[in-house]
Amino acid sequence: VLREGVGVIIASVMRNHPRSVDPSIKSNNLLNNVLAMQEAVRHGAHEAILLNHRGELAECSQSNLFGVRDGIVRTPPLDAGLLEGVTRNLIFDVGADLGVPIRAEIMRETDLGELDELFITSTTREIIPVVRVGDQTIGTAFPGPITSRLLHGLRARAQTMTRPVAT
Repeated sequence: VLREGVGVIIASVMRNHPRSVDPSIKSNNLLNNVLAMQEAVRHGAHEAILLNHRGELAECSQSNLFGVRDGIVRTPPLDAGLLEGVTRNLIFDVGADLGVPIRAEIMRETDLGELDELFITSTTREIIPVVRVGDQTIGTAFPGPITSRLLHGLRARAQTMTRPVAT
């Protein structure tokens, strides 16, 4: 997965509207996410990207989403209706440590074709490179250098954060 990357799809189901289920609350009302993941599995994909009610990229069924273009990492803003992930927040810090600019900005499905790299994040998955969305290849169709740098930086930060404190 880390060497070759994964494929994802755009889900046919939409991310819950933020006025129906507040995305900042991690609740049990994630039926749309479950349906999106089932759709991904049916299509042989690793994950499914959910669009919000405005047609913007929001998040994946079980992950947050980041794209790289021209050396700048972009991720949908919180007001796109996504769950603020712990790992998502750490990526901002790791990027700052490494000198990799990371911005929260609106992303649309049409932006995917302009990306050099794409990756997903979660606490259990860390960072997974995405090389294909449906039939569309991302970048060179191989995991990119910025994704790799951020993964190594994230792992180093996690090691530091979980190191036992001397007594």
